[in-house]
Amino acid sequence: MQNHHSENQLTQSIEQLSSQCVRCGLCLPVCPTYQLTGNEAESPRGRIAIAKQLAQGTLDFTETADQHLNHCLTCRTCEAVCPSKVQYGELMDYTQQFLQQKFPQQKAQSPRALTFLEYIIQHPRRLNASRYLLFAYQVFGVRFLAKKLGLLKLMRLEHLDALLPAAPYSLKTHKPQTNKTATQQVIVFPGCIHPLADTAAIAASYKVLAAYSINIQVSKTQTCCGALFLHQGKRQLYEKLAQQNRDAFLQDSDIPIVSL
Repeated sequence: MQNHHSENQLTQSIEQLSSQCVRCGLCLPVCPTYQLTGNEAESPRGRIAIAKQLAQGTLDFTETADQHLNHCLTCRTCEAVCPSKVQYGELMDYTQQFLQQKFPQQKAQSPRALTFLEYIIQHPRRLNASRYLLFAYQVFGVRFLAKKLGLLKLMRLEHLDALLPAAPYSLKTHKPQTNKTATQQVIVFPGCIHPLADTAAIAASYKVLAAYSINIQVSKTQTCCGALFLHQGKRQLYEKLAQQNRDAFLQDSDIPIVSL
């Protein structure tokens, strides 16, 4: 189901949700970015104020304002302690979608690490190929050389490099084994990055399910859940990926789905 919003609708939604915030500050102690920086603009209520002013046109869209919004981890811990029950996560998604529509040229200038992730994350074949590139990058000294020559900093890829699993990266993949005596069956949704970044967790999950005599299926047509794109305001791409996953799982709609 398509759920596109016009700029006016997004503005109204942002104003309505942001008006629920009473600026009590109870969110400050649980916000990781505020605790790290002590900067009000890096807090939930600070970002809410930025979102509201951007939507109303009383604040210019600048790189600084965009960075404060993008620094949010969207952990939504603030929602759990908010006495006014502000739907902060939804507000941030609407804000990013508003900015994508209102300032498409500025928002198109994404960090290169994010652009690279977007390129590979929505295509399973590209993701699988990246497994071998990561192995070569870590094992054959490419990573060391890139750091030594300052290439990571030059290409603004330091943050992406820091997210890599501990070296050496493993080429080993884990596939569920069929148990003929299994009494139950589930479809596993491992996501896109998880099988690459945490192969040990995938293996452990399969082992636990097998111990309970549960057969595991992994749909070949499933893809990224799209959360990365939703939180960037790219709702159309998010909906495309979500629909692809729905189609993949509806083929066996009577089988439970386990998300890893």
